[in-house]
Amino acid sequence: MTPAEAINDLFKQKVCWLSDSGPDDDIAISSRIRFARNLKGENFPVQADDNALCGIRDDILSVLRKIAEKNHFRMREFPMDALSVLDRGFLMERHLISREFMNPRHGAALATNREQGTFVMINEEDHLRIQVLAPGFQLKELWSRINELDDRMSENLPYAFDE
Repeated sequence: MTPAEAINDLFKQKVCWLSDSGPDDDIAISSRIRFARNLKGENFPVQADDNALCGIRDDILSVLRKIAEKNHFRMREFPMDALSVLDRGFLMERHLISREFMNPRHGAALATNREQGTFVMINEEDHLRIQVLAPGFQLKELWSRINELDDRMSENLPYAFDE
């Protein structure tokens, strides 16, 4: 499936975290948790050259593909420089990418598992921006999902951290 076909498929689907009902949806329309991660030994995306960014993107997508295959879910990949401004605007309106991704650098990508409301921006301000969304007030459920994905990714990617 080409990026344009994948965008068209997303366009046809409703935004489940905004249109479905969820627990306590009279209090919260939707819930979102986002993690930012960087890779050990790599320059931040704003300082890295195109070759480094493409290598980082490829490493992250490889890990995400393995996780998706092992857990039997469909992952879609969107190389940001292959999308039109209109397509990127659509993704931003749905809160799947940030404003910074409207003018992406080389090596930027979005990986999605729409069925689970999971979205990963690659090479935005950080190497990874992992976010999960759900309708209503579901912070505990989202925390469990994002924490599990983050743990699986950290098994295969050397995260940078400061003690």
